[in-house]
Amino acid sequence: MRKQSFGFKELELFKKKALKWASKYKYCAYLDSNEYTNYPHIGNELIIGVANKSTWDQNDKNQFNQLENYIKKTKSWVFGHLSYDLKNEIEEKLHSKNKDPIKVPLMYFFTAEIRIQIKINENICFIEALSPESVFRNIQEQEAQTKEKQKTELHEQIEKSSYIDRVKHLKNHLIKGDLYEINFCKALNGNDKNFNPLEIFERLNKKQKSPFSAYYKIDDIYCLCSSPERFLKKEGCTLISQPIKGTLKRESNKNIEKKAINAFKNNRKEKAENNMVVDLVRNDMYKTALSGSVKIEELRGIYSFPTLHQCISTITCKIQKEDSVKALKNCFPMASMTGMPKYKALELIEKFESQKRGLFSGSIGYITPDKDFDFNVVIRSILYNKGNGNISLQSGGAITHLSKPDDEYEEAQLKLKSLVEAIS
Repeated sequence: MRKQSFGFKELELFKKKALKWASKYKYCAYLDSNEYTNYPHIGNELIIGVANKSTWDQNDKNQFNQLENYIKKTKSWVFGHLSYDLKNEIEEKLHSKNKDPIKVPLMYFFTAEIRIQIKINENICFIEALSPESVFRNIQEQEAQTKEKQKTELHEQIEKSSYIDRVKHLKNHLIKGDLYEINFCKALNGNDKNFNPLEIFERLNKKQKSPFSAYYKIDDIYCLCSSPERFLKKEGCTLISQPIKGTLKRESNKNIEKKAINAFKNNRKEKAENNMVVDLVRNDMYKTALSGSVKIEELRGIYSFPTLHQCISTITCKIQKEDSVKALKNCFPMASMTGMPKYKALELIEKFESQKRGLFSGSIGYITPDKDFDFNVVIRSILYNKGNGNISLQSGGAITHLSKPDDEYEEAQLKLKSLVEAIS
């Protein structure tokens, strides 16, 4: 493998060609930070890993052990995902009986046969491959146009009245003291064997630019992701988590928006949501952290995205350099998509939601030869199985004592808006 740098003129055109080139591989991870230079701990770059083969064993009964052995053996960049339902491996008493329309593997990783890093500010790409020159040439030769598609019909799996009723039942669990917070989600599903993942992702990523966007492909399984949230990052011995809890829609009038943001900052429910998630992240980090190293770097920072404002906290700690997989396992599933206490939240999520989450509220990312990594939270995403034509979109929010069921439903709808528009 050789690494070589190449310059290009027009960023968006080159990205479009690189995506089309990467999408032709059997395994593809296209991870776009979308030029979010103000987001803490993010590199202003786009990272691509592709391959046509993988030795990953989906039937291995201990997926985390397999990952540990896999990165030791390959000693190269690996890309892949963690599915939400790995919870059953982490907590052996848990199970999942809900339907699974997408059938995403619990975990999957592949070694990059070709790896590309695009430095956004410099209009330079670094290509690591057997022949970097031919890869660059192949990208440049791609046609940038994609085909348009017809509208795909979607159906709610939990209708509004049922969603509100389930939120009320969950609030009863909160009143009884079974838990303090729980993330509850609903799904929109459809079927379309003519679905065009490439075109849909381009439309979604243009409309809803996010710092942890991903076009991810494992054979016939696709995830078209516009996530604003990081799950976990490791740099050397530093572990970084950035949970999101708190959502506010954008306003066209700047004065109205400024007042809305001030009210949002001081909202009791939003504060409570974020504080509880931060506590849960700290608790998860303690399992791997060196003594006394867990710190809150930022509490409830407000960050703006094309259609939403989000309340984001940053928590860091120090770990042993070799404890990468251990840290991933100890913090998974992520705090922002589960609840407090986590085990009880996982039980009730399974009971009250209508289908398996699969890759939704799981994570996509990479691990380097030095065991550094960066993984997102798979939210604001479209999942697609080309083999059976099934499409699934999921969203939800945190249920607390202060939650109003109708407001929770509207928040879930707001988070789905850009996804539905991308499809239709």
